[in-house]
Amino acid sequence: MAASRVVTLRIEPELLAQLRAAAKAERRSVSAQIRFLVRRELEAWPRRREKPLLTIGWLRHLRAPRGLSEFRRVTSLAARTGDLLASRSP
Repeated sequence: MAASRVVTLRIEPELLAQLRAAAKAERRSVSAQIRFLVRRELEAWPRRREKPLLTIGWLRHLRAPRGLSEFRRVTSLAARTGDLLASRSP
C-alpha cells in the first residue's frame, strides 16, 4: 500500500454513529470504512462531463438546462417575462 496522509474530517455526531455502525457490521475500522466509501464513490464518478441533453421537437433549436439551478433560473425569468407581457395586454 502506498504511503497515506492524515486528513482531518468534520462530521456530525449522528453521521459518525451511522459510520461506526456500518464499519462494525462490515468488520472494518472507521478509517477503513471511510476509505472504502470514498473509493467506491470516486469509481462511480463520471470521468468526463456529460454532454448536454438534446431537446427534441419544435424546441430543438434550444438547449436543455444543465441542472436544476439553471432550470429554475430560466423558468423564473420566463415567468417574469410572461407577467410583464400580460400586464401590457389591453
